[in-house]
Amino acid sequence: MKKLQGKKALLTGAASGIGRALARELAGAGVNLALIDVDASGLANVKNELSEFNITVLTMVCDVSDQTEILKTCNTLREIWGELDILINNAGVAYYGSTHNMTADQWDWLMDINLRAPIHFTHELLPLLMENLKHTS
Repeated sequence: MKKLQGKKALLTGAASGIGRALARELAGAGVNLALIDVDASGLANVKNELSEFNITVLTMVCDVSDQTEILKTCNTLREIWGELDILINNAGVAYYGSTHNMTADQWDWLMDINLRAPIHFTHELLPLLMENLKHTS
Protein backbone atom coordinates (compact mmCIF):
# COMPACT_ATOMS: atom_id res chain seq x y z
CA MET A 1 0.00 0.00 0.00
CA LYS A 2 1.80 3.10 -1.21
CA LYS A 3 -0.62 5.73 0.03
CA LEU A 4 -1.74 5.49 3.64
CA GLN A 5 -3.44 8.85 4.11
CA GLY A 6 -7.19 8.40 4.59
CA LYS A 7 -6.97 4.62 5.00
CA LYS A 8 -8.72 2.89 7.91
CA ALA A 9 -6.81 0.56 10.22
CA LEU A 10 -7.71 -1.61 13.18
CA LEU A 11 -4.87 -2.05 15.66
CA THR A 12 -5.03 -4.44 18.62
CA GLY A 13 -2.88 -3.97 21.70
CA ALA A 14 -2.91 -0.23 21.05
CA ALA A 15 -2.79 1.13 24.62
CA SER A 16 0.94 0.72 25.22
CA GLY A 17 4.29 -0.43 23.92
CA ILE A 18 4.59 -1.37 20.27
CA GLY A 19 0.86 -0.80 19.70
CA ARG A 20 1.06 2.76 20.97
CA ALA A 21 4.12 3.43 18.80
CA LEU A 22 2.36 1.95 15.76
CA ALA A 23 -0.68 4.13 16.44
CA ARG A 24 1.50 7.25 16.46
CA GLU A 25 3.26 6.26 13.23
CA LEU A 26 0.02 5.47 11.45
CA ALA A 27 -1.60 8.66 12.70
CA GLY A 28 1.38 10.61 11.41
CA ALA A 29 0.78 9.04 8.00
CA GLY A 30 -2.87 10.16 8.08
CA VAL A 31 -4.42 6.76 8.80
CA ASN A 32 -7.80 6.72 10.59
CA LEU A 33 -7.57 4.33 13.52
CA ALA A 34 -9.72 1.88 15.42
CA LEU A 35 -7.66 1.21 18.54
CA ILE A 36 -8.38 -1.97 20.50
CA ASP A 37 -7.14 -2.90 23.96
CA VAL A 38 -8.35 -4.25 27.30
CA ASP A 39 -6.92 -1.13 29.02
CA ALA A 40 -9.55 1.62 28.80
CA SER A 41 -7.44 4.32 30.44
CA GLY A 42 -4.45 3.46 28.24
CA LEU A 43 -6.66 3.75 25.15
CA ALA A 44 -7.92 7.13 26.34
CA ASN A 45 -4.34 8.32 26.82
CA VAL A 46 -3.33 7.20 23.33
CA LYS A 47 -6.41 8.81 21.79
CA ASN A 48 -5.55 12.04 23.58
CA GLU A 49 -1.95 11.86 22.30
CA LEU A 50 -3.24 11.46 18.75
CA SER A 51 -5.48 14.53 18.93
CA GLU A 52 -2.73 16.58 17.23
CA PHE A 53 -3.31 14.61 14.01
CA ASN A 54 -6.23 15.30 11.68
CA ILE A 55 -7.61 11.76 11.76
CA THR A 56 -10.54 9.80 13.18
CA VAL A 57 -9.65 7.73 16.24
CA LEU A 58 -12.10 5.14 17.52
CA THR A 59 -11.31 3.32 20.74
CA MET A 60 -12.90 0.03 21.72
CA VAL A 61 -12.20 -1.86 24.90
CA CYS A 62 -11.94 -5.54 24.08
CA ASP A 63 -10.46 -8.52 25.88
CA VAL A 64 -8.99 -10.29 22.86
CA SER A 65 -8.84 -13.55 24.82
CA ASP A 66 -12.65 -13.63 24.59
CA GLN A 67 -14.03 -14.61 21.18
CA THR A 68 -17.43 -13.08 22.03
CA GLU A 69 -15.81 -9.70 22.69
CA ILE A 70 -13.88 -9.95 19.42
CA LEU A 71 -17.10 -10.60 17.51
CA LYS A 72 -18.82 -7.66 19.24
CA THR A 73 -15.87 -5.38 18.44
CA CYS A 74 -15.82 -6.44 14.79
CA ASN A 75 -19.58 -5.93 14.49
CA THR A 76 -19.24 -2.45 15.99
CA LEU A 77 -16.47 -1.60 13.53
CA ARG A 78 -18.57 -2.84 10.60
CA GLU A 79 -21.50 -0.72 11.79
CA ILE A 80 -19.42 2.44 12.24
CA TRP A 81 -17.04 2.24 9.28
CA GLY A 82 -18.34 -0.50 7.02
CA GLU A 83 -14.87 -0.82 5.54
CA LEU A 84 -11.29 -1.56 6.55
CA ASP A 85 -7.96 -1.24 4.76
CA ILE A 86 -5.44 -2.45 7.33
CA LEU A 87 -5.61 -5.01 10.14
CA ILE A 88 -2.72 -5.14 12.61
CA ASN A 89 -2.97 -8.02 15.09
CA ASN A 90 -0.45 -6.58 17.53
CA ALA A 91 -1.82 -7.65 20.93
CA GLY A 92 0.40 -10.21 22.59
CA VAL A 93 1.42 -11.55 25.97
CA ALA A 94 4.23 -13.62 27.42
CA TYR A 95 4.50 -16.01 30.33
CA TYR A 96 7.48 -15.27 32.54
CA GLY A 97 8.54 -18.47 34.21
CA SER A 98 9.39 -22.05 33.49
CA THR A 99 7.26 -23.53 30.75
CA HIS A 100 6.94 -26.83 32.59
CA ASN A 101 5.29 -24.94 35.48
CA MET A 102 2.56 -23.40 33.31
CA THR A 103 -0.99 -24.44 34.13
CA ALA A 104 -3.56 -25.32 31.49
CA ASP A 105 -5.30 -22.01 32.19
CA GLN A 106 -2.05 -20.10 31.60
CA TRP A 107 -1.51 -21.95 28.31
CA ASP A 108 -5.08 -21.18 27.25
CA TRP A 109 -4.65 -17.48 28.11
CA LEU A 110 -1.42 -17.29 26.12
CA MET A 111 -2.86 -19.13 23.12
CA ASP A 112 -6.13 -17.17 23.19
CA ILE A 113 -4.33 -13.83 22.93
CA ASN A 114 -1.32 -14.72 20.78
CA LEU A 115 -2.89 -17.22 18.37
CA ARG A 116 -6.65 -17.41 18.50
CA ALA A 117 -7.33 -13.65 18.65
CA PRO A 118 -5.47 -12.91 15.40
CA ILE A 119 -7.27 -15.83 13.76
CA HIS A 120 -10.68 -14.56 14.95
CA PHE A 121 -10.03 -10.93 13.95
CA THR A 122 -8.75 -12.02 10.53
CA HIS A 123 -11.70 -14.37 9.99
CA GLU A 124 -14.21 -11.67 10.94
CA LEU A 125 -12.62 -8.79 9.04
CA LEU A 126 -11.17 -10.48 5.96
CA PRO A 127 -14.35 -9.86 3.93
CA LEU A 128 -14.03 -6.09 4.58
CA LEU A 129 -10.36 -6.14 3.67
CA MET A 130 -11.02 -8.12 0.48
CA GLU A 131 -13.89 -5.82 -0.52
CA ASN A 132 -11.67 -2.74 -0.20
CA LEU A 133 -8.95 -4.48 -2.15
CA LYS A 134 -11.37 -4.92 -5.05
CA HIS A 135 -12.15 -1.19 -5.03
CA THR A 136 -8.51 -0.08 -4.93
CA SER A 137 -7.16 -2.43 -7.60
